[in-house]
Amino acid sequence: MRVRWLVAVAAVAALLFSVPTAVSADGEIVVTVAGSSTGNAEGSRLLIADDAVAPEIVGNQCTGVVTTRNNHSVHTGNDIVITTNGIEYRIPGVEDGAGDVTTADGEIITGDNLRVELEFGPDGATSGGITLTLTCVDVQLPPTPPEPPTPTEPPFTG
Repeated sequence: MRVRWLVAVAAVAALLFSVPTAVSADGEIVVTVAGSSTGNAEGSRLLIADDAVAPEIVGNQCTGVVTTRNNHSVHTGNDIVITTNGIEYRIPGVEDGAGDVTTADGEIITGDNLRVELEFGPDGATSGGITLTLTCVDVQLPPTPPEPPTPTEPPFTG
């Protein structure tokens, strides 16, 4: 009976936090933290998403914005950690105030995969209601102009 209860709790927890990553046609990636969690150690992480990035967005430069809709509930020190292209980006204090909007410090360059985690602050809790939006633009450099042809005849000295 206890095993069945633990499996049910694990399944519900997975459903609460496994919100699919959505990619829109205009280069926007949206990840939502839908559930709440308590009793976690400070510094531990909750996996929110670990998905492949659409090929048309790989290599793009993105700005991360976190919107928190957790009403009056505050959990200071909770950070969103984004890992892509082997680089970890942090958006700090995403639940420091109710209804906050926080922005990533710096630009995020997308790789083939995008991993999003919530790192717990001192109280080890989250209320959820967090939406991460990455707005991406293609930053591929324009092609390099061709080298001028080298002359095959000596210049006229006339």
